[in-house]
Parts: sequence; C-alpha cells; structure tokens
Amino acid sequence: MRMKSSTRHLTGQGTCSAVPAISALLVLLISGFLSSQDLQAQSREANSATNNSRPNVSGSWKLTASISDGGRGRVDEAYSLVLEQEKSKVTGFMNGSDPVSGFVSGSKVTLTITQSLTGQGQKIVYEGYFVGANAMKGTVRVAGGGSWYAKRDPVRAQ
Repeated sequence: MRMKSSTRHLTGQGTCSAVPAISALLVLLISGFLSSQDLQAQSREANSATNNSRPNVSGSWKLTASISDGGRGRVDEAYSLVLEQEKSKVTGFMNGSDPVSGFVSGSKVTLTITQSLTGQGQKIVYEGYFVGANAMKGTVRVAGGGSWYAKRDPVRAQ
C-alpha cells in the first residue's frame, strides 16, 4: 500500500501544481516560435516589396540634353522618348523614329540612341540613374561631353 500512496502523491497534488507551470512554459515557447515566424514572413514580404518596387523606364519621357558646342558654349536640346522595359532590357524610340536600346541595372540606366542627324546613324550613349520613380539624369557620351535629365511625361504616361 505504501507504493499506492507514493504513486498517489506523484499523480496527485504534485503533478497538478506542475501542469500550470509547464503549460505556461509551453505557451511562451510556442508564442516565441510563432512570433519569430511572423518576423521572418514580414522580412520576406519587405524584401519582395523592395524587389517589386525597382524603377521601370516603360512609358513616355521628356528628355533635355545639354551638350558642349565645341568650346562655343552649350546647346540644350529637348527630345521625347517612348520606352518599353522587359526585365533589364530597354527598347523604344526617340522623337518617334530614332531607335533606342539599352538596359536597367538597379537604379542605373544606359540608353543608346541611333540618331539620323545627317542621314547616317550616329550612336549616342546616355548613362545615368533614376532620381525617384519619375526622373532620370546622367551624362552623354559625345564629343565635348554633356549631361541629360529626363522626366516622365504625365500626359502620355502608361
């Protein structure tokens, strides 16, 4: 009978007082595990939003280029661009007829425009970066050098 009383003691009051403590410990462990999963999910969502919010050049743009005029000053020219971007590849037209090709890498933009100034195609490279989602600026690789700025055309935006 003594064995029964010691068994009764183990399964009786001693265990009952330990159950709430073990339950509380399990609740803390589970809630900590779940909250770490929530944090991981939020981190994945934030990374996904960042990746999806990369700048995209698709649409209509007004570009102004300021080019050195062989030591006599600077010439400012205004152009309109219609661009399409698929992944990092950019295609389109300047002023409706001059072909544009290029690429986007992060916030960097490179556009090569084949201008038919004298009936022959002259390639001019515009290198730059995004300034927000609706503007770009950079340098023009031509004799004498130059700079450019482009702003998304809100009237013709896609």
